[in-house]
Amino acid sequence: MNLNKIKKSSYLILVIFLVIFETFHITKGHWQGDFFEHSAVVNELSKNLLHPNNPIIKSNTSHAFFSPYSILVASFSKVTDLNSINSLAYFAYFNLIFFLYSLYFFSKSIFKKNYGLIASLILLFTMFLWGESPFVWSGFYHIFALHKVLAYPSTFAISITLLTLGLVSKNHKKYFFTIIFCSTVVIISHPTTAIILFISIFTLVFSHSNYSIKRAVFKSIKLIFPSILLSLAWPYFNIVELFIGNKSAADFHDHSFLMYTDILKKNWPILLTIPCFIYSKKNAKVVFITLTIIFLTLVYITGYLFNFYGVSRVISGVMFFSHVLIAYTVTSFLAKSNLFKKRYLLFVLSVFLLSISLNFIELGKVFMGIFKKKDIEYYNKFSFLKSEVTPNDIILSDSKSNWIIPSYNGKVIASRHPIYWIDDYKERRTDVTSFFSKESSDSLRLITIQNYRPDYILINFSNIEISSSTHRWLKSLGETVYEENNLELLKLHQK
Repeated sequence: MNLNKIKKSSYLILVIFLVIFETFHITKGHWQGDFFEHSAVVNELSKNLLHPNNPIIKSNTSHAFFSPYSILVASFSKVTDLNSINSLAYFAYFNLIFFLYSLYFFSKSIFKKNYGLIASLILLFTMFLWGESPFVWSGFYHIFALHKVLAYPSTFAISITLLTLGLVSKNHKKYFFTIIFCSTVVIISHPTTAIILFISIFTLVFSHSNYSIKRAVFKSIKLIFPSILLSLAWPYFNIVELFIGNKSAADFHDHSFLMYTDILKKNWPILLTIPCFIYSKKNAKVVFITLTIIFLTLVYITGYLFNFYGVSRVISGVMFFSHVLIAYTVTSFLAKSNLFKKRYLLFVLSVFLLSISLNFIELGKVFMGIFKKKDIEYYNKFSFLKSEVTPNDIILSDSKSNWIIPSYNGKVIASRHPIYWIDDYKERRTDVTSFFSKESSDSLRLITIQNYRPDYILINFSNIEISSSTHRWLKSLGETVYEENNLELLKLHQK
């Protein structure tokens, strides 16, 4: 088999296909998940880059998403005068190209030979070789999640991680400060990805240091410790408080417990790495990848044993390096005539097709999604807030609307996702839910208004049902300043 012809064009072909495919999804504008929280962060930073307030609630408390990536997007938003949503959409394109370039650079730096074909297989496996219904969270880059997380700092962080590992593998002093800088950006932008990066740095250095643990530890500390020190100087928040002494961190861990469920069902292709390690040549590359998989798996298990569920996201790193090892093994076996190796290649192909068949329905939905009509009205209808309210006005609204409101103007009372350093986040959620519950009394609603003193109440009739009597009572508290698209904004009388 002529590998030269394949390796020269395979990655470029996949890149062109993926860029075109993801462009269709990006232009649809149907953002979900954490997108609007990142958008709120960018919106706040674009208004006040040096001294931003909390982007969600009215407070001068910082926010965990004030990262170098968010500052970059906010600066772009300010210069171009684009709103935060459109700015993030443009950076989805940037992150896609950056990710594809970093993956190729990583492959070329680590493998030296046949790196184009290896990069192609890594990309192909990363997109499609998963168990049934893989996790659709930030930090996962399969075809089912990629278009949803492209605008996120996690995608930016994994791209820098791959770039950094490529530089570390070169073992050149001239890259020392670049590696430290990049590692610092990863720590602040997405701490879970930093765990993947630091473990990978150690295993990479170890495998290229004649397997000397002492030398590997010393070299790794030289690269890792300065970046940790630099991250402590981040002016927007204290990186230590992100993990220690923060009550709201429990909310993050509770959310992350989901990634300890259905592990084999969703991630069973990891098992393909066992024959890869047993039967492939035990060179430095295989040792590096295998040790990384093992150590990340240990971190994952430790998080479960000690109820530190936030580190469960490293399972994405386990999957990625599993794909890397499988891709390298397949490439190594392609040119061999050994019967066992040919059977292994056939086995991998069969497993790959099985993986696609298990996710066939979801895969069909993703591909059919490119033909869906552009859908931005569900959030664009809130754009009137730009002219009706000021940035720090408090708007009392339902939980779904609260997710979008801060991307325009105004602050809300509660968020359905963790708000770090806000200790009463649970009470806030409960109060908002109770306020818009049909079973609640108007006297209970009045208590909520007195406690949080909102400037406005935004009723989204698409999300909630309220009785006519409650509606009349709410209108008696203020005046309607906007009424369109199933939205009614009431400006409350000042007391």
